[in-house]
Amino acid sequence: MTAPVDSKNDFYLENFKILANILFALCMFASVLKVEFTSNNLSQRDLAELLRENINAFFNFIVAFAFLAMYWVKFVGKLHYIRTSDAKLLGGWLVYLAVLCIYPFAENLLGNYPGEIIAQIVFSSLWAAIGIVSFANWWYANKAGLVDPQMSPVTSKRLLFESFPEPAIALLSIPFALVSDWAYYGIMLLIVPTNFMISRRFSE
Repeated sequence: MTAPVDSKNDFYLENFKILANILFALCMFASVLKVEFTSNNLSQRDLAELLRENINAFFNFIVAFAFLAMYWVKFVGKLHYIRTSDAKLLGGWLVYLAVLCIYPFAENLLGNYPGEIIAQIVFSSLWAAIGIVSFANWWYANKAGLVDPQMSPVTSKRLLFESFPEPAIALLSIPFALVSDWAYYGIMLLIVPTNFMISRRFSE
């Protein structure tokens, strides 16, 4: 095992933070509505019909951006408390970013094939994988003593419990995709109140 490095001189950790923020920004930029305008001279009636037919694209955007924003906030919060690093931790976070980079594919798949069960399963599975890798990295950082020793027990528990909602809800949404699109999106959007309740529960 590679010895931990002082964060003040941790060249790799500091540059990793920059890389991570750039990749998150690129993924957020990729989260755009997939509405194709077939003509520049659509009547109001035809335009309204086009928007109605692409209503799923709006829900795809809301769900995808909400999940991505939640992951970014938690990612930054966890890195704030990591004071030292080693090869295993950096390798784990690189795996996290590698899975994150698949996001544009999954989001485009969901946008181009709205309502398709396969697209929804792929999207949910991806988000579950991101959450699981994030939890594993945070668990290892704590076990290896790489986090700030002055971090309070309440904060440590909050960051740990905040790792669960996204992967749990993403996996839970898969069987609901077999029911209807509304059921699928409804379950996915539970991520917002769930995170709020956890934040309130462990607020200091």
